[in-house]
Amino acid sequence: MKKILSVLLTIALALSLSICAFAAKEPPARPGAPRFQDFAPPQASTQSLIFELPTVTGITAVWNGDTEGLFDRLYGPFFHPENVAITVSFAEGGPETLDHWYDNGYGWFWEIFYDYDNATGKVTFFYSDSNLRAAYDDTLRRGDDWSWEDYQATLPRASFSIPVNLRLEHLNGLPKTALKLGEGQRIPAGECVIFSFTPAKSGQYYFYSENHGSAEPYGELYDAGFNFLTCHYNYERHDFGIVWELQAGKAYYMLVSDLDGSAGEFNVTLRSDIRKLDLWGMIWDTLTGGMLLRRWALYESDLYSFPGTSDWLDNLDHNSVIMGNGLGTWLGLRILALFGL
Repeated sequence: MKKILSVLLTIALALSLSICAFAAKEPPARPGAPRFQDFAPPQASTQSLIFELPTVTGITAVWNGDTEGLFDRLYGPFFHPENVAITVSFAEGGPETLDHWYDNGYGWFWEIFYDYDNATGKVTFFYSDSNLRAAYDDTLRRGDDWSWEDYQATLPRASFSIPVNLRLEHLNGLPKTALKLGEGQRIPAGECVIFSFTPAKSGQYYFYSENHGSAEPYGELYDAGFNFLTCHYNYERHDFGIVWELQAGKAYYMLVSDLDGSAGEFNVTLRSDIRKLDLWGMIWDTLTGGMLLRRWALYESDLYSFPGTSDWLDNLDHNSVIMGNGLGTWLGLRILALFGL
């Protein structure tokens, strides 16, 4: 028994180290945040090899009222310099209306981002830069937690409201396709599709994409009133997978799109024959050949298992990728918990 536990601890450590580079990547953008582009840095007024950010005292935000494409992709609304004029005021010099919302250089950055309140339609824009970030960091004492909410409260901001029914009208107007358990649906290249599903039984269900080729499938889950529940995109596998507790007799909608525009087709499948695995369940699945017969899915901090394909090599390949994309950390944490550490 001690030898087995020693081997497991060694495997867990190796897998945990293998994903450090993945964990260090930038986190996915918050729902509603713009996808920033690359821009040439602004020129300094005098020649210098060091660019110093000016002091920003405030911003204004003016929406042009155009609703075209506002909710076409991702968890909208999607605002950008073409439909919202952001004007920045400085401690010295006149104001400037921005033609891009992000820039960075050696030791500095600035950005415009926004939050959207679906209940009220209020959109709040924030200005953030490396100076403001450093000023907030300086307020923290040893042992204090870094808080996004506290930092956000220190930033210059501006807001306006859009009609609260715009997003609902857009989603209601899209055609709906029934999603059946265990039957994969092919998504044509470049299309945004809404699937509907009403479970006969309450329980955990697994929505996922596969066979994506060059596409980057992204999924959003809504309740019957199109209230946003969750979304997912796997930056390593370029797929999505969502496990959610559904209630019998209630309608749910899954909005699916390709983050890469019209890169290619992919499949979307829904399953209810999944089971959550603890440490011993994962070990049992491995020792009894379940790793070849079943497929694993990591969602948030939990591991799930469901029936795989008839091709055991395909199942093994799928599960091997899962092992390299976070299972090491999951396994290590559960082994430590087993010993009360």
